[in-house]
Amino acid sequence: MLPGARRARALVRLARVRSYEMQAEAVELFLEAINEAGGDRETLAQAHEGVATCLFRLRERLGESIAHAATATALGLELGDAALAAESIGTQLVAETLLGVATTPDTAARALASQDAAKELRVLAQPLFALAVHWWWTDEIERARRTLSELEQRSHELGDESSPPYVLVLLGRVECLLGELESARARARDGQQTAEQSGQETLFAYNLALEGLVEAHLGNAERAREAAYEALARAPETGGRPAELVAREALGHLELVLGAPDAALSWLAPGVAFAQRDGIAEPAAIRLVGDQVEALIELGRRDEAVELLDWYEENARRLERASAIATCSRCRGLLAAQDGSLDASIAAYADALIWHERVDVPLDRGRTLLALGMAERRAKRRSDARGTLENALAVFDGLAAALWAERARSELRRISG
Repeated sequence: MLPGARRARALVRLARVRSYEMQAEAVELFLEAINEAGGDRETLAQAHEGVATCLFRLRERLGESIAHAATATALGLELGDAALAAESIGTQLVAETLLGVATTPDTAARALASQDAAKELRVLAQPLFALAVHWWWTDEIERARRTLSELEQRSHELGDESSPPYVLVLLGRVECLLGELESARARARDGQQTAEQSGQETLFAYNLALEGLVEAHLGNAERAREAAYEALARAPETGGRPAELVAREALGHLELVLGAPDAALSWLAPGVAFAQRDGIAEPAAIRLVGDQVEALIELGRRDEAVELLDWYEENARRLERASAIATCSRCRGLLAAQDGSLDASIAAYADALIWHERVDVPLDRGRTLLALGMAERRAKRRSDARGTLENALAVFDGLAAALWAERARSELRRISG
């Protein structure tokens, strides 16, 4: 073997180690391996797949991630390595999903068809893992939860110690959407423990950020801030972009429910700017956008709110994401209410509730009911408002979302005088 090829193989091994702690450094090592590999197609395939995966985890240069994944797939098939090809198709799928490209459904079908070839690989390398992420983002939330639960069990059967921290954080995020907040918090804490045991700093920060988000939803402000701040402090060391985005979402959401839209905006705006700059079009992957729109509305920055909402809603409707369309309809209602157009506001909230029925994200549905009840109260429809606000309170109490529940109780007290 030529010296360059030997060095390339060593670089691939080093890059894989570094990918657990520093994604950006791993990308450069994988690219260096590609330049050194010459005609060593096996090393080239592994290095291209590595670049693709790390760029996806950084949420950067996603078009390049897709190109590297496609190259790795082609090389894997040429080599007769169906498992490597399957892993690469999975990486291509999640990058395509983030960008919202037209080929995504075809890639998802290819990923599902290739799962058998990779079922003995570690869980993170299996197409089914990528499919679970894809289903989570494309509103097949229950399907994603079932798949991730199966993959967690599968990781134990395989003796796979590297995958559980990632599986747990995604399972927790899905459960958070489904309103199973206590379970989501437990996943986040288990994920921190397993990440620490396996030396995966990036995933420790991600699980910590998830804990912050869950605590924000539960209304535990002190712990939410503590966890999110620590995740943000750790993120630059690892290049863990998901940890940063989730921590910002947690802090922005908390400040919004506490009635501090200016503070909410300070946390959310950098995350939203990053998503727009890097072309992330998948609405369910950047749910913090909805909170930023609401913060802008509350601050009276209408033009900015409308511009951001138009961008987000165009993607939501193009990609047919019911949960995001529901959020957009609620934001349209808030804009109308701010203008004093209460009938238009109530109609927008009613439309949002129809979309919520297609994909139920309980906390979001509760927020829409709260906004509708407030509009009905302002329109002097006191009986309707009372019923709507009681429904909102029931949702928040069922979730143990204390701060949102207190806002609903406050609105009910205003009706009763």
